[in-house]
Amino acid sequence: MTANGRFHSGWLTMIFPRLRLARKLLSQDGMIFISIDDNEQASLRALCDEVFGRENFVECFIWKKSYGGGPKEKYAVTQHEYVLMYARSLQDLAPFSLPYDPRKVERYYKGQDEHFNLRGPYRLKPLEATKSMDARPNLVYDVALENGELVKPQRQWLWSKDRVLEALKNNHAVVVRNGEKTTLNYKQYLKDEDGVERGEKPFSVIDGIYTQHGTDDLSRLFPTAVVVQFPKPVALVRQLIQIAISNDPAAIVLDFFAGSATTAEAFLLCLWLFEIKSSSSWFRRRSRPQKGRLHVEPGSILLPKFLKSEYGARGPRSWKQMPRKTGIWTWASAY
Repeated sequence: MTANGRFHSGWLTMIFPRLRLARKLLSQDGMIFISIDDNEQASLRALCDEVFGRENFVECFIWKKSYGGGPKEKYAVTQHEYVLMYARSLQDLAPFSLPYDPRKVERYYKGQDEHFNLRGPYRLKPLEATKSMDARPNLVYDVALENGELVKPQRQWLWSKDRVLEALKNNHAVVVRNGEKTTLNYKQYLKDEDGVERGEKPFSVIDGIYTQHGTDDLSRLFPTAVVVQFPKPVALVRQLIQIAISNDPAAIVLDFFAGSATTAEAFLLCLWLFEIKSSSSWFRRRSRPQKGRLHVEPGSILLPKFLKSEYGARGPRSWKQMPRKTGIWTWASAY
C-alpha cells in the first residue's frame, strides 16, 4: 500500500489520460503496444479494457527478456515482461504478419520444381486434416491416382476434391509413400501466385531478444557512457513496428515515452530496410510510402544517437537533415 493509502493510484492517474489521448489519436485501423512488467500488468489490462474496450484486445505478448539470472531472486526467477496490444477497432484491423525468418526458409524450404522462378522453394505439408479440424463429410473421399490406386484419408482431407485433383495435375501436390501407407502432401511455396513472399504470424511469446541487447545497442554508440539503464532492445520495438506497418508502410508511429529513443531508432531501421532491401518481396508487396519523416524535439538523446548510427550518418543517400525555426529537427527520406 502506498503512502496515500491506495494501491497503484499514482501510476494509474498518470497513465489514464495518456491512454485516452492515445485512443483519440489512433486511426480506425490503428493499434497500440504498451510494454509493462508484472507490477502493473493486471491494472493496465483492466484500464485498457475500459479505455479501448475489451472487445478490442488483440494480444498480450510475453517478452522473455533474459536468459540467465537467479542468484538474487528469493523465489522464482522472473525472466519476462509483457507487451499489451489493443486495436482502435478490432473489426477494422487488417490481418498482419512479419517477414519470414530467413533461418526458417533455409531450414524448411528446400524443394524446387518448375515453378521455382515465380514461387521460389517449397516445403511439403500433409493434405490430411488434423483432429482439431471439425468433421466435414464433404472432405471425406477417395482420390484416384493415374495408376488406378485409390488414396483414402485416415480422417478427412484439408481441401475439396476438385482442388486436390487440380493440385495433382499442376504438380502442386505429390503422392507420398511410407511402407504400405500412401497419402498426399501439398507444396507450400515460399511465394504466392504473384511472386509475393509469404509472411508469418507473430508468436505470442517473443524469445531471442534480451535486455542485454538493448544495453549493447547503446554501448555501440556511446561506449564510454551509461546513457539509460535497461533500455528496450531495438529489435523488440522493430518487430512491433513491422507488425504495425505490415499493411500500411506509411503509417504514423508515435512514442509517448521516448526514453533512449529506441522506437525512433527502430523506426529509422525499418525505413532503412525499405530503402536498401527493396528486393525483398515482403516489402515490395506493400505500397511503399512517398517519404519517411522523423520529428525530434531539441535536446533529445536521438540527435546524437541518430548521427552516430549507421543508417543516420552513413545511411541512405536520400536522408536529409533539416533544422526548423521551431527548434524541431526533421529527417526526411524520399523514395
